[in-house]
Amino acid sequence: ALAYYWTEEAPTFQLHPRIMPVLTSDRAQWHDPAYRTQDRALIERWANSGAKRIATWDYYFGAPYPYPRQFNQWIAESLQHLHQNGVDVFFSQLPAAWGLDGPKAWLAAELLWDTHQDSQKLLDEYYQHFFGAAAKAMRQFYELAENQRNQSAGTADWIKFYKDPAGIEHFPIEFWQQLRQLIAQAQQAAQQDIRRLKRIKIVSEAFALTECYANMHRARQKLIVATIHNTEELANDLQYYQEQHMRY
Repeated sequence: ALAYYWTEEAPTFQLHPRIMPVLTSDRAQWHDPAYRTQDRALIERWANSGAKRIATWDYYFGAPYPYPRQFNQWIAESLQHLHQNGVDVFFSQLPAAWGLDGPKAWLAAELLWDTHQDSQKLLDEYYQHFFGAAAKAMRQFYELAENQRNQSAGTADWIKFYKDPAGIEHFPIEFWQQLRQLIAQAQQAAQQDIRRLKRIKIVSEAFALTECYANMHRARQKLIVATIHNTEELANDLQYYQEQHMRY
């Protein structure tokens, strides 16, 4: 049974032992200290509810977010807390653009096998083996995306910015340029390694979608302003938006 909406809170009565509550939470939102504290406490209340088995349902979404939605820190912390409180069945939605979402899926799978592992050592293993000589640049790519999200995502909200165009606004154009530079550095570092170059190409192509979306969104905002004020540049802004939309 899903512990969802009005059944989210742990009951005051004893559960039948054949009922397995499934705790639903978007733990990508653990960047918000208040949300993180509340969710940890809720997990603990369910652990003390008398339920014989407890499951969880999380929201590790990559797609349809058109940018890297990285939160490895919160994957590690939440899975360890869930395990410590007796949660032993895990499910998450993770539709993905694998060039943008690979590390978090791999990390989650490893920690689900054994939550006592050191998440940083696991990520060392991932980047070194998966990207070879390009490990440093690619790690910076994903960690920069994660740090930016932590700093700019603001107050927690359920699956925040899901299909919301405004989500892209938390990443300035200089940020996207920096990520593209890191991909170029990775390609340079792995130029003699065809196998790793193919992997970097997957990241590069996925990130190209991010860049196209960001350009389209900026063009859309500019067009809206031009429309409101009926500026002389309205026709040009419309044409530019149409071009960016077509490219996206």
